[in-house]
Amino acid sequence: MAVSAVTEAELLFWIARRPGDARTRVSVRDFLARVPSLAWDSRAAEVYALTREEQRRKGHPLATEDLMIAAHALSLGLTLVTNDRAFSFVDGLKTEDWTTG
Repeated sequence: MAVSAVTEAELLFWIARRPGDARTRVSVRDFLARVPSLAWDSRAAEVYALTREEQRRKGHPLATEDLMIAAHALSLGLTLVTNDRAFSFVDGLKTEDWTTG
């Protein structure tokens, strides 16, 4: 199990927006200390560009950060764990929802 560096950035932004929420800050920092972060690289950037254009043509654009996370998983051939159904519109992306029993 690992997270994309983009996911790491989103988690850090989330806690930055809640400076008074010590519990969330500690939880996120603990999670990030235990789970490796995968660096964004040129292959992820290439897949991002192609996937973004594909989503644009299909009329299913994703938020930039979500598209970067999806492209990162695609570029590494990994399964993306999410309960966000928006990712289902990305061709070839394998997803799992761990929130359902």
